[in-house]
Amino acid sequence: MEETWKELVFPDHWPTLSNVWDAALRSGEPYDIDYRFRHHSGEYRWLRVMALPIRDDDGKVICWFGTSTDVHDAYLLAEQREKLADELVNIATVDHLTQVLTRRAFIGRASAFLDAGAAAEVSMLMLDIDHFKSINDTYGHAGGDCVLVCAAKRVQACLKQHDLIGRLGGEEFAVLLPGCAVEQAHQVAHRILHLMQRDPFKLEDGQQVSVTVSIGMTTGAAGANSLDELLMIADQALYGAKNGGRNRAVFSSAQTA
Repeated sequence: MEETWKELVFPDHWPTLSNVWDAALRSGEPYDIDYRFRHHSGEYRWLRVMALPIRDDDGKVICWFGTSTDVHDAYLLAEQREKLADELVNIATVDHLTQVLTRRAFIGRASAFLDAGAAAEVSMLMLDIDHFKSINDTYGHAGGDCVLVCAAKRVQACLKQHDLIGRLGGEEFAVLLPGCAVEQAHQVAHRILHLMQRDPFKLEDGQQVSVTVSIGMTTGAAGANSLDELLMIADQALYGAKNGGRNRAVFSSAQTA
């Protein structure tokens, strides 16, 4: 009976199931749907339910003949494969320590954006944690890792959702700011400088360390400047920031074709 059937169907699936069954009754078309049904053990298991209309000589539907096949294990296997695929993608694209893009993922996504020419202007920032070797030497690699994690979070707090940030290696990060002009790039860089040094970083062992960064930046045109050009110019500006005393941002203009 329908009420008994409804009681055994996984509650979230009943509205869709009911709509599909009603549509089959109205149209006389075959019924085919997957949903979860309560097993005698109490577990909800996936079923593949199919039904065909049986008609009399006049073409009138007189009954339905159907089958219910337990496909739960196949669903679990598919879910496990999907989860594994997601994990592999995550490993390939997200830096395991800082949770920003890996170097390869950043380059790939930034290149695709620039090639598409989706924004008139783009800005590139290159960031380097000042005196990071000294931090590692003083607080150990665990302390250095903690600084990297905290630094990445503070940089992300200054960015918009569509901005890209990647860890290029060691203590060096790159940020692509789509649709960002020169003045806006300066504003982002100075927000990062301010937030980075506002409060000391708290390490897992309770110690605190003051951290600053040096930033090199440039602004170019999507479709006119390649990623390699923007990274090179921003990197040169980063060296200028370091040579100028660190804890500062230096801008260098990109040449457009």
